[in-house]
Amino acid sequence: MASTTSGEILTTLKARIEALTPAVKASPDDRYQVVVGLRAAFAGNRQVLLTAQPGRRIQGGRTCSDWETVVLVECWYLDHPDAYVNACNDSEQICNESYDWVASTEGETLGLLRAEPDLANIVGSDGELQVSRSVRFVYRGLS
Repeated sequence: MASTTSGEILTTLKARIEALTPAVKASPDDRYQVVVGLRAAFAGNRQVLLTAQPGRRIQGGRTCSDWETVVLVECWYLDHPDAYVNACNDSEQICNESYDWVASTEGETLGLLRAEPDLANIVGSDGELQVSRSVRFVYRGLS
């Protein structure tokens, strides 16, 4: 049976988000810029930061190898007239990607069982919009 870790989930989710093409792009090179860990200096829109809690075994799970981790997906946008709409659309696209990933052969190979995204929170200040969304992943972990 396949198993994974929270670190592998972060690394693979980063690659999957970077491979997405945003529905609305300001320019041909307007892509998601993803960093795992601490926020780095970016230029432009669609700055994505991924962090996660180290996984933990689920008490009372289906099996003793069911684990969970919560990944925080934070995106930043320079404030402009379409920024809010882009932020909403991008957040839904990334959320949908987490569902698709779990249902894919790659997700099955990694041992992913479920993705449970929370509602997104959008705040703005200092010329930026920030979108935060937690995604709980249930997976086949270390036994």
